Amino acid sequence: MKHAIIFRSHLLPYSNTFISEQMKYLVRYRPLLVGTRRVREIDISNYSSYSLDDQAFSRLLKPLFPLYGYAPFLYKNLDEYAPQVIHAHFGSDAMMALHLRKRIKVPLVTTFHGYDICVDKGTHYNHQQMIKHFDKLMDGTETVIAVSDYIKMKLISRGAPENKIKRHYIGVDMNNFNSASLERKENSILFVGRLVEKKGCQYLLKAFKDFSKKFPDYRLVIIGDGPLRSDLEKMAKAISNNIVFKGAKPFEEVIRWMGKSKIFCVPSITADNGDTEALGLVFAEAQASYTPVVSFASGGIPEVVSHEKTGFLGKEKDFHALSDFLQVLAADEKLRINFAKAGKKHIESNHNLEVQTQKLEAIYDKSIELYP
Repeated sequence: MKHAIIFRSHLLPYSNTFISEQMKYLVRYRPLLVGTRRVREIDISNYSSYSLDDQAFSRLLKPLFPLYGYAPFLYKNLDEYAPQVIHAHFGSDAMMALHLRKRIKVPLVTTFHGYDICVDKGTHYNHQQMIKHFDKLMDGTETVIAVSDYIKMKLISRGAPENKIKRHYIGVDMNNFNSASLERKENSILFVGRLVEKKGCQYLLKAFKDFSKKFPDYRLVIIGDGPLRSDLEKMAKAISNNIVFKGAKPFEEVIRWMGKSKIFCVPSITADNGDTEALGLVFAEAQASYTPVVSFASGGIPEVVSHEKTGFLGKEKDFHALSDFLQVLAADEKLRINFAKAGKKHIESNHNLEVQTQKLEAIYDKSIELYP
Protein backbone atom coordinates (compact mmCIF):
# COMPACT_ATOMS: atom_id res chain seq x y z
CA MET A 1 0.00 0.00 0.00
CA LYS A 2 1.35 3.40 -1.04
CA HIS A 3 0.42 6.71 0.59
CA ALA A 4 -0.83 9.89 -1.09
CA ILE A 5 -1.44 13.37 0.26
CA ILE A 6 -4.62 14.93 -1.10
CA PHE A 7 -4.13 18.67 -0.64
CA ARG A 8 -7.02 21.14 -0.61
CA SER A 9 -7.03 24.46 1.22
CA HIS A 10 -10.46 23.95 2.81
CA LEU A 11 -11.47 20.55 4.20
CA LEU A 12 -13.91 20.47 2.39
CA PRO A 13 -16.38 23.00 0.97
CA TYR A 14 -19.67 21.53 -0.31
CA SER A 15 -18.80 22.25 -3.91
CA ASN A 16 -15.77 19.97 -3.62
CA THR A 17 -17.35 16.88 -2.08
CA PHE A 18 -16.24 15.11 -5.28
CA ILE A 19 -12.77 14.94 -3.68
CA SER A 20 -14.03 12.85 -0.76
CA GLU A 21 -16.05 10.77 -3.25
CA GLN A 22 -12.89 10.17 -5.26
CA MET A 23 -10.95 9.14 -2.16
CA LYS A 24 -13.34 6.23 -1.59
CA TYR A 25 -12.03 4.54 -4.70
CA LEU A 26 -8.30 4.92 -4.10
CA VAL A 27 -7.29 1.27 -3.81
CA ARG A 28 -3.51 1.18 -4.06
CA TYR A 29 -2.88 4.55 -2.42
CA ARG A 30 -3.98 5.27 1.13
CA PRO A 31 -5.01 8.95 1.15
CA LEU A 32 -4.27 11.56 3.79
CA LEU A 33 -6.35 14.70 3.38
CA VAL A 34 -4.34 17.82 4.18
CA GLY A 35 -5.53 21.42 4.21
CA THR A 36 -5.27 24.82 5.83
CA ARG A 37 -8.62 24.84 7.63
CA ARG A 38 -11.62 22.65 8.30
CA VAL A 39 -15.16 23.34 7.20
CA ARG A 40 -16.99 21.91 10.17
CA GLU A 41 -20.28 21.09 8.46
CA ILE A 42 -18.57 18.60 6.15
CA ASP A 43 -18.09 15.08 7.54
CA ILE A 44 -14.70 13.65 6.61
CA SER A 45 -14.46 11.36 9.63
CA ASN A 46 -13.97 8.32 7.37
CA TYR A 47 -10.62 9.68 6.16
CA SER A 48 -7.31 10.42 7.78
CA SER A 49 -6.89 14.18 7.72
CA TYR A 50 -4.74 16.99 9.03
CA SER A 51 -5.44 20.71 8.98
CA LEU A 52 -3.16 23.58 9.94
CA ASP A 53 -5.83 24.83 12.32
CA ASP A 54 -5.41 21.58 14.30
CA GLN A 55 -1.98 22.67 15.52
CA ALA A 56 -1.15 24.72 18.58
CA PHE A 57 -1.07 28.50 18.08
CA SER A 58 -2.68 27.96 14.65
CA ARG A 59 -3.98 31.53 14.44
CA LEU A 60 -0.41 32.81 14.70
CA LEU A 61 1.36 30.16 12.64
CA LYS A 62 -1.13 29.36 9.88
CA PRO A 63 -0.50 32.55 7.85
CA LEU A 64 3.17 31.58 7.59
CA PHE A 65 2.45 28.45 5.58
CA PRO A 66 1.24 30.08 2.33
CA LEU A 67 4.15 32.53 2.49
CA TYR A 68 7.05 30.39 3.65
CA GLY A 69 5.80 26.83 4.06
CA TYR A 70 6.27 27.02 7.82
CA ALA A 71 4.29 24.21 9.48
CA PRO A 72 6.48 22.13 11.82
CA PHE A 73 3.59 20.11 13.28
CA LEU A 74 2.38 19.18 9.80
CA TYR A 75 5.80 18.00 8.65
CA LYS A 76 6.20 15.85 11.76
CA ASN A 77 2.95 14.08 10.88
CA LEU A 78 3.95 13.71 7.24
CA ASP A 79 7.33 12.20 8.15
CA GLU A 80 5.49 9.47 10.04
CA TYR A 81 3.01 8.98 7.18
CA ALA A 82 5.77 8.66 4.54
CA PRO A 83 3.76 9.64 1.46
CA GLN A 84 4.91 8.84 -2.07
CA VAL A 85 2.97 11.58 -3.91
CA ILE A 86 1.09 14.85 -3.35
CA HIS A 87 -2.09 15.59 -5.29
CA ALA A 88 -3.16 19.25 -5.08
CA HIS A 89 -6.63 20.24 -6.24
CA PHE A 90 -6.74 23.65 -7.97
CA GLY A 91 -3.66 25.42 -9.28
CA SER A 92 -3.95 28.09 -6.61
CA ASP A 93 -3.72 25.50 -3.83
CA ALA A 94 -0.81 23.86 -5.60
CA MET A 95 1.25 26.98 -4.91
CA MET A 96 1.09 26.03 -1.22
CA ALA A 97 1.65 22.36 -2.02
CA LEU A 98 5.02 23.33 -3.56
CA HIS A 99 6.20 23.89 0.01
CA LEU A 100 5.25 20.30 0.86
CA ARG A 101 7.00 18.96 -2.23
CA LYS A 102 10.20 20.79 -1.35
CA ARG A 103 10.10 19.65 2.28
CA ILE A 104 9.20 15.98 1.94
CA LYS A 105 10.72 15.48 -1.53
CA VAL A 106 7.95 13.62 -3.36
CA PRO A 107 6.30 14.34 -6.75
CA LEU A 108 3.43 16.80 -7.09
CA VAL A 109 0.32 16.21 -9.20
CA THR A 110 -1.80 19.33 -9.76
CA THR A 111 -5.39 19.28 -10.97
CA PHE A 112 -6.81 22.41 -12.60
CA HIS A 113 -10.58 22.56 -12.19
CA GLY A 114 -11.61 25.76 -13.95
CA TYR A 115 -11.47 29.22 -12.41
CA ASP A 116 -7.84 28.68 -11.46
CA ILE A 117 -6.80 28.77 -15.13
CA CYS A 118 -9.76 30.54 -16.78
CA VAL A 119 -9.82 33.68 -14.61
CA ASP A 120 -6.91 35.97 -15.45
CA LYS A 121 -7.21 38.26 -12.43
CA GLY A 122 -6.38 36.67 -9.08
CA THR A 123 -9.43 36.14 -6.86
CA HIS A 124 -7.37 35.63 -3.67
CA TYR A 125 -3.75 35.58 -2.52
CA ASN A 126 -2.83 32.06 -3.67
CA HIS A 127 -4.54 32.57 -7.02
CA GLN A 128 -2.61 35.81 -7.50
CA GLN A 129 0.61 33.98 -6.66
CA MET A 130 -0.21 31.21 -9.12
CA ILE A 131 -0.76 33.70 -11.93
CA LYS A 132 2.44 35.56 -11.05
CA HIS A 133 4.57 32.44 -10.65
CA PHE A 134 2.89 30.07 -13.11
CA ASP A 135 6.23 28.96 -14.58
CA LYS A 136 7.48 28.10 -11.10
CA LEU A 137 4.42 25.95 -10.49
CA MET A 138 4.90 24.16 -13.80
CA ASP A 139 8.56 23.51 -13.01
CA GLY A 140 7.62 22.04 -9.63
CA THR A 141 4.81 19.82 -10.89
CA GLU A 142 5.48 16.37 -12.33
CA THR A 143 1.97 15.98 -13.79
CA VAL A 144 -0.67 18.60 -14.59
CA ILE A 145 -4.20 17.21 -14.73
CA ALA A 146 -6.80 19.03 -16.82
CA VAL A 147 -10.38 18.03 -16.00
CA SER A 148 -11.35 18.46 -19.66
CA ASP A 149 -9.82 19.04 -23.07
CA TYR A 150 -11.09 22.59 -22.78
CA ILE A 151 -8.99 23.13 -19.64
CA LYS A 152 -6.03 21.44 -21.32
CA MET A 153 -6.29 24.00 -24.13
CA LYS A 154 -6.40 26.85 -21.59
CA LEU A 155 -3.32 25.50 -19.82
CA ILE A 156 -1.34 25.25 -23.05
CA SER A 157 -2.33 28.78 -24.01
CA ARG A 158 -1.06 29.95 -20.60
CA GLY A 159 2.31 28.29 -21.26
CA ALA A 160 2.02 24.92 -19.54
CA PRO A 161 4.26 22.25 -21.13
CA GLU A 162 1.97 20.02 -23.18
CA ASN A 163 4.02 16.92 -22.35
CA LYS A 164 3.17 17.38 -18.66
CA ILE A 165 -0.60 17.69 -19.15
CA LYS A 166 -2.93 14.74 -18.76
CA ARG A 167 -6.62 15.16 -19.52
CA HIS A 168 -8.47 13.21 -16.86
CA TYR A 169 -12.21 13.31 -16.20
CA ILE A 170 -13.09 13.12 -12.50
CA GLY A 171 -16.38 11.27 -12.91
CA VAL A 172 -19.35 10.60 -10.63
CA ASP A 173 -20.03 7.77 -8.22
CA MET A 174 -22.55 5.62 -10.11
CA ASN A 175 -23.61 3.97 -6.85
CA ASN A 176 -25.35 7.21 -5.93
CA PHE A 177 -27.74 6.66 -8.83
CA ASN A 178 -28.76 3.03 -8.35
CA SER A 179 -32.35 4.06 -7.68
CA ALA A 180 -32.56 6.27 -10.80
CA SER A 181 -35.40 5.34 -13.11
CA LEU A 182 -36.97 6.42 -16.38
CA GLU A 183 -40.30 6.31 -14.59
CA ARG A 184 -41.51 8.44 -11.67
CA LYS A 185 -40.62 11.62 -13.53
CA GLU A 186 -42.65 14.78 -12.99
CA ASN A 187 -43.19 17.79 -15.25
CA SER A 188 -40.34 19.87 -13.95
CA ILE A 189 -37.20 21.52 -15.28
CA LEU A 190 -34.36 21.47 -12.75
CA PHE A 191 -31.55 23.98 -12.28
CA VAL A 192 -28.75 23.22 -9.81
CA GLY A 193 -25.88 25.61 -9.21
CA ARG A 194 -24.56 28.72 -7.56
CA LEU A 195 -26.60 31.77 -8.47
CA VAL A 196 -23.70 33.58 -10.06
CA GLU A 197 -23.06 35.00 -13.53
CA LYS A 198 -21.32 31.91 -14.91
CA LYS A 199 -24.33 29.63 -14.31
CA GLY A 200 -26.57 31.74 -16.58
CA CYS A 201 -29.79 31.29 -14.62
CA GLN A 202 -31.23 34.51 -16.03
CA TYR A 203 -31.21 32.95 -19.52
CA LEU A 204 -33.18 29.98 -18.24
CA LEU A 205 -35.77 32.35 -16.76
CA LYS A 206 -36.09 34.14 -20.10
CA ALA A 207 -36.43 30.81 -21.91
CA PHE A 208 -39.04 29.60 -19.41
CA LYS A 209 -41.19 32.65 -20.15
CA ASP A 210 -41.96 31.41 -23.68
CA PHE A 211 -41.83 27.74 -22.68
CA SER A 212 -44.49 28.10 -19.98
CA LYS A 213 -46.99 29.56 -22.45
CA LYS A 214 -47.05 26.23 -24.30
CA PHE A 215 -46.45 23.99 -21.30
CA PRO A 216 -48.24 25.62 -18.35
CA ASP A 217 -48.21 22.37 -16.35
CA TYR A 218 -44.39 22.45 -16.05
CA ARG A 219 -42.61 24.10 -13.16
CA LEU A 220 -39.05 25.34 -12.92
CA VAL A 221 -37.19 24.27 -9.77
CA ILE A 222 -34.04 26.22 -8.90
CA ILE A 223 -31.68 24.70 -6.32
CA GLY A 224 -28.78 26.86 -5.19
CA ASP A 225 -27.94 30.16 -3.61
CA GLY A 226 -25.67 33.06 -4.36
CA PRO A 227 -25.33 36.83 -4.80
CA LEU A 228 -27.79 36.98 -7.72
CA ARG A 229 -30.65 35.25 -5.94
CA SER A 230 -32.61 38.38 -5.02
CA ASP A 231 -32.47 39.78 -8.56
CA LEU A 232 -33.39 36.43 -10.07
CA GLU A 233 -36.36 36.03 -7.73
CA LYS A 234 -37.67 39.45 -8.76
CA MET A 235 -37.22 38.51 -12.40
CA ALA A 236 -38.99 35.17 -11.88
CA LYS A 237 -41.95 36.79 -10.11
CA ALA A 238 -42.73 38.78 -13.24
CA ILE A 239 -42.52 35.67 -15.46
CA SER A 240 -44.45 32.84 -13.84
CA ASN A 241 -45.90 31.46 -10.62
CA ASN A 242 -44.42 28.07 -11.51
CA ILE A 243 -40.85 29.03 -10.64
CA VAL A 244 -39.65 27.79 -7.25
CA PHE A 245 -36.39 28.77 -5.51
CA LYS A 246 -35.34 26.04 -3.09
CA GLY A 247 -32.05 27.51 -1.92
CA ALA A 248 -28.96 25.38 -1.29
CA LYS A 249 -29.71 21.73 -0.58
CA PRO A 250 -27.59 18.74 0.55
CA PHE A 251 -26.25 16.41 -2.10
CA GLU A 252 -28.76 13.65 -1.33
CA GLU A 253 -31.72 15.97 -1.91
CA VAL A 254 -30.20 17.29 -5.15
CA ILE A 255 -29.92 13.72 -6.41
CA ARG A 256 -33.57 13.08 -5.53
CA TRP A 257 -34.63 16.12 -7.56
CA MET A 258 -32.49 14.99 -10.48
CA GLY A 259 -34.18 11.61 -10.32
CA LYS A 260 -37.70 12.98 -10.55
CA SER A 261 -37.24 15.91 -12.97
CA LYS A 262 -37.83 15.40 -16.68
CA ILE A 263 -35.27 17.96 -17.92
CA PHE A 264 -32.08 19.40 -16.45
CA CYS A 265 -31.03 22.89 -17.50
CA VAL A 266 -28.04 24.93 -16.34
CA PRO A 267 -27.24 27.33 -19.22
CA SER A 268 -23.67 28.20 -18.23
CA ILE A 269 -21.83 31.03 -19.96
CA THR A 270 -18.38 32.62 -19.94
CA ALA A 271 -18.45 35.24 -17.18
CA ASP A 272 -16.98 38.71 -17.66
CA ASN A 273 -13.93 37.71 -15.60
CA GLY A 274 -13.30 34.70 -17.88
CA ASP A 275 -14.69 32.06 -15.54
CA THR A 276 -16.10 29.18 -17.58
CA GLU A 277 -17.60 25.75 -16.97
CA ALA A 278 -14.56 23.47 -17.02
CA LEU A 279 -16.67 20.35 -17.44
CA GLY A 280 -19.59 20.41 -15.02
CA LEU A 281 -20.06 17.29 -12.90
CA VAL A 282 -23.64 18.36 -12.32
CA PHE A 283 -24.37 17.59 -15.98
CA ALA A 284 -22.92 14.09 -15.51
CA GLU A 285 -25.00 13.59 -12.36
CA ALA A 286 -28.18 14.62 -14.17
CA GLN A 287 -27.56 12.18 -17.01
CA ALA A 288 -26.72 9.44 -14.51
CA SER A 289 -30.24 10.11 -13.18
CA TYR A 290 -31.83 9.48 -16.61
CA THR A 291 -32.43 13.22 -17.01
CA PRO A 292 -31.49 14.76 -20.39
CA VAL A 293 -29.66 18.09 -20.38
CA VAL A 294 -30.35 21.39 -22.10
CA SER A 295 -27.56 23.97 -21.88
CA PHE A 296 -25.14 26.09 -23.88
CA ALA A 297 -22.03 24.79 -25.67
CA SER A 298 -19.81 26.63 -23.19
CA GLY A 299 -16.37 25.58 -21.96
CA GLY A 300 -16.09 21.85 -21.40
CA ILE A 301 -19.84 21.11 -21.37
CA PRO A 302 -19.77 19.48 -24.87
CA GLU A 303 -17.39 16.88 -23.40
CA VAL A 304 -20.03 15.63 -20.97
CA VAL A 305 -23.23 16.39 -22.92
CA SER A 306 -23.50 15.11 -26.49
CA HIS A 307 -25.61 17.48 -28.60
CA GLU A 308 -28.67 15.81 -30.11
CA LYS A 309 -27.72 12.48 -28.49
CA THR A 310 -27.95 12.99 -24.73
CA GLY A 311 -29.28 16.56 -24.73
CA PHE A 312 -29.26 19.87 -26.55
CA LEU A 313 -26.55 22.55 -26.52
CA GLY A 314 -27.16 26.03 -27.93
CA LYS A 315 -25.01 29.07 -28.47
CA GLU A 316 -24.13 31.00 -25.31
CA LYS A 317 -26.86 33.42 -24.18
CA ASP A 318 -29.30 32.35 -26.93
CA PHE A 319 -32.33 31.89 -24.68
CA HIS A 320 -34.65 31.57 -27.69
CA ALA A 321 -32.81 28.40 -28.75
CA LEU A 322 -32.83 27.29 -25.12
CA SER A 323 -36.63 27.63 -25.02
CA ASP A 324 -36.99 25.76 -28.32
CA PHE A 325 -34.89 22.86 -27.03
CA LEU A 326 -36.90 22.66 -23.80
CA GLN A 327 -40.12 22.61 -25.81
CA VAL A 328 -38.87 19.81 -28.06
CA LEU A 329 -38.10 17.57 -25.08
CA ALA A 330 -41.35 18.42 -23.31
CA ALA A 331 -43.38 17.65 -26.44
CA ASP A 332 -41.57 14.50 -27.61
CA GLU A 333 -41.62 11.86 -24.86
CA LYS A 334 -39.95 9.23 -27.02
CA LEU A 335 -37.03 11.54 -27.81
CA ARG A 336 -36.68 12.51 -24.16
CA ILE A 337 -36.50 8.85 -23.12
CA ASN A 338 -33.97 8.07 -25.88
CA PHE A 339 -31.79 10.96 -24.72
CA ALA A 340 -32.14 9.78 -21.11
CA LYS A 341 -31.01 6.24 -21.95
CA ALA A 342 -28.11 7.48 -24.09
CA GLY A 343 -27.06 9.92 -21.38
CA LYS A 344 -26.94 7.22 -18.70
CA LYS A 345 -24.84 4.99 -20.96
CA HIS A 346 -22.52 7.89 -21.85
CA ILE A 347 -21.79 8.64 -18.19
CA GLU A 348 -21.28 4.97 -17.31
CA SER A 349 -18.76 4.65 -20.16
CA ASN A 350 -16.84 7.92 -19.80
CA HIS A 351 -17.41 9.45 -16.37
CA ASN A 352 -17.59 6.53 -13.93
CA LEU A 353 -15.72 7.64 -10.81
CA GLU A 354 -14.54 4.16 -9.83
CA VAL A 355 -12.97 3.59 -13.24
CA GLN A 356 -11.56 7.12 -13.41
CA THR A 357 -9.95 6.80 -9.97
CA GLN A 358 -8.13 3.67 -11.09
CA LYS A 359 -6.77 5.73 -13.97
CA LEU A 360 -5.78 8.43 -11.46
CA GLU A 361 -3.70 5.92 -9.52
CA ALA A 362 -1.88 5.10 -12.75
CA ILE A 363 -1.13 8.84 -13.08
CA TYR A 364 0.33 8.76 -9.56
CA ASP A 365 2.52 5.80 -10.55
CA LYS A 366 3.82 7.62 -13.63
CA SER A 367 4.48 10.80 -11.64
CA ILE A 368 6.62 8.87 -9.18
CA GLU A 369 8.62 7.47 -12.10
CA LEU A 370 9.17 11.02 -13.42
CA TYR A 371 10.35 12.43 -10.10
CA PRO A 372 14.07 13.23 -10.25
